[in-house]
Amino acid sequence: MGLPLRDRVTAVIFAVGVFLPDLVGKPIDYLGAAYMAEIPSHTPFGLIFACAAVSMLFARSIRWRAYWALYFGSLLHLLLDLMKDYLGTGALFPLHPFSLDTFELGLYRSEDVFTFLPANIGILAVMWVWGRKRGKTMG
Repeated sequence: MGLPLRDRVTAVIFAVGVFLPDLVGKPIDYLGAAYMAEIPSHTPFGLIFACAAVSMLFARSIRWRAYWALYFGSLLHLLLDLMKDYLGTGALFPLHPFSLDTFELGLYRSEDVFTFLPANIGILAVMWVWGRKRGKTMG
C-alpha cells in the first residue's frame, strides 16, 4: 500500500519535489521579477526543466530516479493547488506556455490548511505506527 518508493532516499526526494514549485517560484516572486515570471514553476511543462536542473545535483547512479521522484512530487503539489479556492482567479496554468488560462476546483480555501493540520498529523501518525507494526519500514 502507498507509493512505490524504493527507499528512504527516494521518499525524501519525492517530499522535496512536493515543495519544489514553491521553492522555485516564491523567491522569483519576492525578488521583484517581472510580472508572472514565476508561472513556469507551477506548470507541468515548466517543472520538467526545474526537476531536470535539480536532479543534476544528484549522483549519476540515482539521477533518473531523483528526476522522477521530484517531478511526481511536484505534480502532487500542482494537484493540491488545483483543489484550492483562489477567489475565482485560479492559480494553476496547466497549458502554459500555450495558454494563460487558469484553473481551480475551489474545494477548500488556502487558510483551511491550518484547520485540517491536526487531523492530517494524526492520520500520518496512525499510518506511521501501523507501518512500523507491520514491519514495512522503508530502508
